[in-house]
Amino acid sequence: MYRVLLDDGSELDLGLDARIPKQKKDRVLFTGAYPGRPGSSLLARGSKEEAKIIDAVQTYLDENVGFLRREALAAANPAQLKEEDRSDAIAVDFMTAILDR
Repeated sequence: MYRVLLDDGSELDLGLDARIPKQKKDRVLFTGAYPGRPGSSLLARGSKEEAKIIDAVQTYLDENVGFLRREALAAANPAQLKEEDRSDAIAVDFMTAILDR
């Protein structure tokens, strides 16, 4: 689960539901809280809401993290990254998980 800062300054909890025994093809995005808890909202695969989230993450990466840097961040040990690089590494990791399902 990730906390993202929106353009209006508010924050949104966002994640990919990969609980066991889900297969990769069954993984869905969620917002608000961990699935099954109050305030959680699962986003249907292929829905407009899901597309909006994926597009936002992709736009962030396109505007802030070049291809070569994405490759380096994907291979890096997060514990060894500078604080300013960790959020970009998290975005790369999240997009990789989304595309890998």
